[in-house]
Amino acid sequence: MKKFYLLIIFVVSTSFSLPEKIFYPYAIAISESELIIDGTISNVSSDEYGFEINEFVKGKSPDNVNVKIWEEWSCDARVGKIKKGQRLLLFLKKADGNGNCYYTFNGSTGELFVSHNESVKTFISNSFPKVEELKKGIKMFQSAFKFNGDLKQIFEQDRHFVKLVEQKEIDKMKTENEFFKFIVEEELKYYQIK
Repeated sequence: MKKFYLLIIFVVSTSFSLPEKIFYPYAIAISESELIIDGTISNVSSDEYGFEINEFVKGKSPDNVNVKIWEEWSCDARVGKIKKGQRLLLFLKKADGNGNCYYTFNGSTGELFVSHNESVKTFISNSFPKVEELKKGIKMFQSAFKFNGDLKQIFEQDRHFVKLVEQKEIDKMKTENEFFKFIVEEELKYYQIK
């Protein structure tokens, strides 16, 4: 019965506010994405784009995938145009029942634009490291931590990260990569680590 009352309070309190995007940290985006890939847009249609993969940062798939175009809104906009030849770093989840089709994790969170000078631009921040440093940090994070929890569950959540390596190895990695250091020191401080 307590959960029912909490649900009523939640629904009433959020019914009268404007929608906002839930910003998941990159620690979650890395952990929850099935594919993290670097490549270029090969073609664009009205609701998806073809993507030619140059590097798999996480996961494996055919070298060409289709990516659903997510709908922009005021709290979640693209930093560039979806056009043929645009280089992107994508954090992807498999689209239900659709063989080689994916969608980006959490809209703009999972669609990072890479400029000609290798800088990375996102809706959230333009202070990301260059793409090679970013990819290295992502790989390091995957080897050091694992996320446990359900993002869809609202109540009685047990979301935490599990260390896969010793703390001295994590400390060493922080000195080797600024993006890894940012994730560990700025994003993980809001989660329990077991």
